[in-house]
Amino acid sequence: MDIGRRSLYKGRMEAELDALRVRPIEKAEESRYRALMAQHHYLGDLAKIGHTLWYVATCGEDWAALLGFSAAAWKCGVRDRWIGWDFRHQYEIPPQNLSLLRE
Repeated sequence: MDIGRRSLYKGRMEAELDALRVRPIEKAEESRYRALMAQHHYLGDLAKIGHTLWYVATCGEDWAALLGFSAAAWKCGVRDRWIGWDFRHQYEIPPQNLSLLRE
């Protein structure tokens, strides 16, 4: 591949990425989000638990990706031991602490 081709490819890729937008799911879109997760994610559709944020990445009018975040678990033995937390700390986790819903 010569420099000219590489530059052309890079320019096209940057233009495509410029068209990508990430925004929160609107209430009217939740059923579509859930149906797509149920159809395409290996864990299927999981119920909202606690504080949950759902996002869609769009390219033009097309949905390109789905993202979901929820509040971190209050109790997680492995995490709590690793951090050095005891039971008193579990209620001090601020709601802004997020956990990726899907790995």
